Amino acid sequence: MKQGANSFTMTDADNNSTSASATQKTASDLAAKLKETDFIEELLNGYISQGFGQMPARQMQLLILELLTKKISDWEKNPPVWDMSRKLRISPKRLRGLLDDIAYMDTEKTDDWCAAKLKDIFSNDHELVANSEAIRVQIDDGLVRDYAISQVRKRFGLVDFGMNSAIIELSSKKFAMLAMALLEKDQVEKLVKAIDQKNNDTSKDRAAYKLFIDALSKAAGKESGTILTNVAFLMLADKVEVAIKIVKELVNI
Repeated sequence: MKQGANSFTMTDADNNSTSASATQKTASDLAAKLKETDFIEELLNGYISQGFGQMPARQMQLLILELLTKKISDWEKNPPVWDMSRKLRISPKRLRGLLDDIAYMDTEKTDDWCAAKLKDIFSNDHELVANSEAIRVQIDDGLVRDYAISQVRKRFGLVDFGMNSAIIELSSKKFAMLAMALLEKDQVEKLVKAIDQKNNDTSKDRAAYKLFIDALSKAAGKESGTILTNVAFLMLADKVEVAIKIVKELVNI
């Protein structure tokens, strides 16, 4: 470090030393968390399985990252991308790309798994911001995020994105539609019947969902945004019967 007349200037050597110290600390912290796991064994098994030295560099990166997210409890449930990117010295955008690839390669992550994961995310107040008009939620798992988007597009239309690709924004109507899409078929039928006793056909779910959401929105009037959002949260919390009661009171059935 050089000292000028009124300031201190970091030299390249100082910067390199600081960077090396930070890297060493990160490595030590990760090693401590992995100490009681079978990380090394699984890493070697995965690497040697294709023949020593045969694994492409990107596949090796994916293998290491997948094992880190599985073996470090802090990262396993819902990887905090910013924290991970800082520790691994990689941009959040690039890290999300790697995590998305890992998610899509995992055969255990079925549509049912994605639906359950979405319910967990929507039940976490730290993951979303909601008001009477819309809900904004950050979904770092690319597979789950794409599943949510596909359900909205299939039945209602496009979604909006926030300041980064991990954040999606849904109107109260689209949020209610997504909540319905995560329910069992018999639960959807009960909700539709709460609006229209004569409707017994939910085979064309887009029409059934639109009927329910439009009718509820009309019945709620100026409070439609708030009512739709509240009903959606009740659905996601497996309180469909409570949601049905609210709906019936609104439409006077």
